[in-house]
Amino acid sequence: TVPAADAAKQGSFANNQGFSTRRPAVSFEGAFSINYFFTPKYAPVNGITLYYWNEADYNAANVMTTANATGAITMSGSGTGEYRGDVTGIAAKDLSEAVYVAATYTNGGTTWTSGVLGYSIGTYCSSQAAKGGDVADLAMATAIYGYYAKQYFS
Repeated sequence: TVPAADAAKQGSFANNQGFSTRRPAVSFEGAFSINYFFTPKYAPVNGITLYYWNEADYNAANVMTTANATGAITMSGSGTGEYRGDVTGIAAKDLSEAVYVAATYTNGGTTWTSGVLGYSIGTYCSSQAAKGGDVADLAMATAIYGYYAKQYFS
């Protein structure tokens, strides 16, 4: 499993004050990606930005900031409905590594944050592998593929 983000590193992203729901999902179609879904409590004035840190950048950061994020994604959605942002292009050798994310938006002059979520495709695969059926088979195959890719390419 992915360890929770260190409270001391979360900085201005520390509290989930502006979102009613936050959830990750995984996509196996095409390149590997983690899909994040967030529902804001208040309507964002200029949309929602999802900042993400790969495991190396997260470990190197003393405090997570927008400047040391691996990248930023403008999430799609509108109003107070569900927004989606995808961290794409995750290499097979990195499937077990954590991706940390935090979302922000502005409403009424206040910047709202989501808190920091850590997730990995490997975490998803391990949770799905025991369920049985096609998804479990795909999850197990992905976990094995990721393991051997990491051994070969590292």
